[in-house]
Amino acid sequence: MRVHELRCGRRAVVTMELIRGIHNLRERHRGCVVTIGNYDGVHRGHQHMITALRSKRPSWRTAVVVTFEPTPGVLRGRAAPSRLTRLREKLEALALYGVDRVVVLRFDAKTRGMGAASRRSAAVDGLGGVTSWSA
Repeated sequence: MRVHELRCGRRAVVTMELIRGIHNLRERHRGCVVTIGNYDGVHRGHQHMITALRSKRPSWRTAVVVTFEPTPGVLRGRAAPSRLTRLREKLEALALYGVDRVVVLRFDAKTRGMGAASRRSAAVDGLGGVTSWSA
């Protein structure tokens, strides 16, 4: 886990914690509000989801986004849509919109086989999340 300081264009430097994989979660990461999704492009719908996440949390809870790398479409092969953003760009955008922490989960054949509900449950349970929204 690392704390990233990201410069987002002409905007000020923002700080956000990055955790790669559920195995890197620690007790201090528990008790947050969570949203889970690809967040490829961080479009207006994603921005609205992040705003809702931040506004509905108690001030002492951390706003967390759980996302996947590579994006789930990659496993579809030739039928996969092209990526809108690289991981670094995605992290910059999430930090810019006020996300406190991002958990990046590896998306592979095993993860795909879990199904969406199981993936969501594993991520939210691992974080001790109190609320979750899917993007």
